[in-house]
Amino acid sequence: MKRPSCCILAAIIAATCDADQIDKVIAKAMAAQHIPGASVAVLIHGRAIKQRSYGFSDLEQKVKATNQSAYMVGSVSKQFESTALLQLADEGRLKLDDPITKYLDGLPKAWSGITIRHLMTHTSGLKDYVGLPEHDQSQAKPVTPKQIMEWVGRYPLEFTPGTQWKYCNTGSYLEGLIIEKVTGKSYEEFAKSKLWRPLGMRSTRLNRWKDDIPNRAKGYAWGKGGREKPTFEDDTWPWAGGGVVTTLEDLVKWVQWLGSKPSNNRLWKPVQLAGSGSYPFGLDWFISDQRGTPRMFRTGGINGFSAILMRYPAHDITVILLTNEDGVPVRAFAEEIAQAVDPSLVPPHALAERPDPDNAMTDRITQALADISASNLDSKAATNALVSSTTNEDKQGIGMALRAHAKFHFLAEDDMRSHSVERLGSEIARIRHYRIEVGPMKLVKGFYLDNEGRLAFVQDE
Repeated sequence: MKRPSCCILAAIIAATCDADQIDKVIAKAMAAQHIPGASVAVLIHGRAIKQRSYGFSDLEQKVKATNQSAYMVGSVSKQFESTALLQLADEGRLKLDDPITKYLDGLPKAWSGITIRHLMTHTSGLKDYVGLPEHDQSQAKPVTPKQIMEWVGRYPLEFTPGTQWKYCNTGSYLEGLIIEKVTGKSYEEFAKSKLWRPLGMRSTRLNRWKDDIPNRAKGYAWGKGGREKPTFEDDTWPWAGGGVVTTLEDLVKWVQWLGSKPSNNRLWKPVQLAGSGSYPFGLDWFISDQRGTPRMFRTGGINGFSAILMRYPAHDITVILLTNEDGVPVRAFAEEIAQAVDPSLVPPHALAERPDPDNAMTDRITQALADISASNLDSKAATNALVSSTTNEDKQGIGMALRAHAKFHFLAEDDMRSHSVERLGSEIARIRHYRIEVGPMKLVKGFYLDNEGRLAFVQDE
């Protein structure tokens, strides 16, 4: 008996999928988040079953958003850098485990142990230039790579490279510089010639505010007083790791190519932390699971724009979401779109609170968090790998939450024993999901427990 082709399967799913439900999810989220315009695509087995735009790309001029509207995508840009570096490695022009000092001159001696792979996996220990006083005070003005390196170089490494994970835009900036040094071309020129143009992505480019970009969407923000002007950042700051402008049509081509090349699976291989095991982050891609269902995603937010690409490989579903509104919780938005396509993909944040069937385990999780905050390597409630791999900044945040008497509201517990989920060297037996109140904030977290009931990982949900 012949198996139905992927195209036939996609057609069947598309026919049974409630397109109106997808539109309802999008309309509800746009109203709740005050989103002026959005462009959305859903792909199943590489075929776009939904490709539509909503609202306005420019409110003042009443210009409707289209699939050709050009959005800034912030850190979604980083996936292009990692793909470019993989190509250069395949060509033998660099090695991912080479020290960055092999390619870039004038870097601090303390950076000599940092490799290209450390940059791509956000395990370098470098201080993030975003958030430095120089960035916050001068982001509306042009900046040079030399200035950024000088500012970051004043700070010691936050941890030994390869031992912990912390999101870092500085690493992405260095990735772009290495690509330029190795190729002898500007980053944009190389990306256009090797990535974007071969795939027909002719509307994808780096942002320059002075340029007249066709179909450019206008970014917006919403605050307590209503519609506000978004924070302006000169295009020299985000650059290769955050400054890409693209369209829905172009990104559909991009994700189709990503899914068609088995060699691209290297992007989604979890990084191995020295002494701790695997951490759910690949080469500039977040890797996680949604209640046991594997997924990978890349989010971005900048200058009044929020975006995400999210893939569910086991279901072969991809969601692309582009908006011209600042601070949109795009991951939750994309999860709800995916659930409209496949009702089995219920995101934790959509679960209702219910009585906790195991209060003792909740108490043990709270104790584990206290042990992590105190760097207690003798903890009976948390694994040694989790304690040692947690950054000092995160430990301080956990301590503050506990001192603020965080309230844990139980949502669900998932049995993972048949899913082969591993975090930081521990096989995960179950995941407990909670909505946590810390003052006015409400967070949804997944607590990953090993076979002995010890906390092995914590995931934002």
